[in-house]
Amino acid sequence: MDSDDRFQTRLDSIPGSSADVIERLAAIWITSVEQLVSIGMTTSGVVSLSRHMGMSEDGVREILASAESALSPEAVDEIRRRTGEKQWGLGAIDRSFMDPRDPNGTFPG
Repeated sequence: MDSDDRFQTRLDSIPGSSADVIERLAAIWITSVEQLVSIGMTTSGVVSLSRHMGMSEDGVREILASAESALSPEAVDEIRRRTGEKQWGLGAIDRSFMDPRDPNGTFPG
């Protein structure tokens, strides 16, 4: 796998994914299965995804399990290894850190 292809698995390849879920993910800048799976592997990933997507944590866990099934076991292992090493940017913007008074949504200085 080329490094350029690492984050290229399309979200619509997730078994049982709906257009609504894909739109919710795209709204928080998650554009690939690999990004979604890596976020789900972080300490607060499920909680953060649940909050940003307006879904239950159990619903997010179901999506994550389906997303992992869209990848090879080797890809999942590589994501787990790299996420554990904290070497990848994870793609989502956590707006809770942004200044709510700023209409441009910039981070507080």
